[in-house]
Amino acid sequence: MSTCRCITGYVNKNLKCFKGNRRLYESCDWSEQCTGTTGSMQCRLVEGVKICHCQDGYSVFHGNCLKANLSLDEPCYVQAQCEGKLNTTNCVKNNDSIQLTCQCNAGFIRRKDVCLQADKALYEECQVDEQCRDKPGGGVCRQILHRKMCLCDDGYIEDRESLKCRKGDKKINDTCEINEQCNGTKNANTCHFVEMESRGICTCNQRFQWIEGRCLEVPMQAHLTAELKL
Repeated sequence: MSTCRCITGYVNKNLKCFKGNRRLYESCDWSEQCTGTTGSMQCRLVEGVKICHCQDGYSVFHGNCLKANLSLDEPCYVQAQCEGKLNTTNCVKNNDSIQLTCQCNAGFIRRKDVCLQADKALYEECQVDEQCRDKPGGGVCRQILHRKMCLCDDGYIEDRESLKCRKGDKKINDTCEINEQCNGTKNANTCHFVEMESRGICTCNQRFQWIEGRCLEVPMQAHLTAELKL
């Protein structure tokens, strides 16, 4: 025995036929009608009018209902979905995967399930060494009193004025930028700028002279005489 059915494009609900394939924001009576827009849709009462709308946990992105507030590694289609964690608004392919997933923003590095700012300057607060490693000689996040900050690696000296890490253990006549670098030769802790060479070099300290492979202290009169000869 044949029975009456809804024509194509309509859905049966409580023995009545309702227009199907309704799109986002179109009027509806039942959620089964709301199949015309990509994503999970419901027939919801919005400002006194029943319309097809995204279900809870989904939002409208480029005219489609897509899952919102995604976290790291969750599949995504557009950047705006990735707002479930701070600094994770990158929707990109990860490694060899063809699936787009939420990843750390440019300029941030991943540490477990958190994205941390990279390229931290000298003395800036940090949590891990990797945040401090984008500059030569700067790669250690150390605890100083109650604060963790980026400091120079072993063998480098903090230049407080330029906020750079300078290579330490410089010997006599080595190129230098600050006095603190010149600690490779005893009593040669002065970085002297030589105009003719347009660079600084490590030299003997005041009242010391380079004699037989060492910086030796000389009497004041002898030191003045040597300076006058220069």
